[in-house]
Amino acid sequence: MFISPSMLYSYYKIQKCQKEAPLGEFMKKNERLVAELFFINQRKKFNLTDLMEHFSISKRTALRDITELESLGAPIYVDKGRYGGYHVLQSCSLPPIYLNQEEWHSIFLSLQLLRSISNTPFNHSYQELKQKLLHILPPNNHDSYHELDQLIVFEGVSAGHSCPLLPQIFAAIWEEQAISILYTRYKKDNRLIQPIQLLMNFGEWYLLAWDFDKKEFRKFRCDFIQEMTISDIEPLNTGLEELLNQYMVEKRENRPLKFIAKLEDSHVPLFKNREYDAVQLIQKQEDYFLVGHYNQQELPFLLNYFLTFGPGLTLLFPTDLVDSFKVHLQHMLDNY
Repeated sequence: MFISPSMLYSYYKIQKCQKEAPLGEFMKKNERLVAELFFINQRKKFNLTDLMEHFSISKRTALRDITELESLGAPIYVDKGRYGGYHVLQSCSLPPIYLNQEEWHSIFLSLQLLRSISNTPFNHSYQELKQKLLHILPPNNHDSYHELDQLIVFEGVSAGHSCPLLPQIFAAIWEEQAISILYTRYKKDNRLIQPIQLLMNFGEWYLLAWDFDKKEFRKFRCDFIQEMTISDIEPLNTGLEELLNQYMVEKRENRPLKFIAKLEDSHVPLFKNREYDAVQLIQKQEDYFLVGHYNQQELPFLLNYFLTFGPGLTLLFPTDLVDSFKVHLQHMLDNY
């Protein structure tokens, strides 16, 4: 039986912890962890049921043991998906990763951008992640990385509405699970969907999903998803890339109406910051135009999208859309 150096190191840490801990507090647990190390190393692949049956433990205990083995350095790799499980990497320990100063700067600046987004699919705050990274660095470098918070600042990143279920939604995407949701954007509506992709647009999180009842792709604002449960229904047996390709094909087919708008060159950077997947920026000589496609269901969103450009956008075609935009503007003026 092959035991990698990282597995031996995990065994050593367990034994060391066992010797230092009071008898009875760690003995039984650590004996099981050591036995689990050898058990999983004998298999190319295993799942929670294997651990539960072999060691007569609950699912919660099995999950907790795997987490502890990973924290001790056991090279366990998770296979996502409905038929996934766990792999043990049967290789020597990997060499450490060395980062230069620019790479460290990039990591800390990415975390600073994360700080400006109040909702993420992960239950970790900016400060928690930053402190963990600082523990890796030599103490004499800490001050320089604290200064990064003042040297570069991200502005114009809107926080959006709170999405309490975002981590659970992401977990369902990762595990390729079908879910049942209570959606309350227009009315209380129970929907059976397979989540595919999370998207952020103008500071709001959206969920692209396949709707089993309507048999079509739909987008849901995540802050309007009030309840979520995992469904027993069989999920789609289609890969992510194929699903996204199908979505793009259907999206083009379901947008039969074309529009053209002239955009002032001073507003081109604004467009690039607020790109909408149905709109293209086209330059003809010194003039810029927005060309896109839409359907009637998207009309309210599209009119508000045009408003974000203020006087820098002039809608040219079609006349029906121009008239709708005028009515929309008049309704706004009537409020004053």
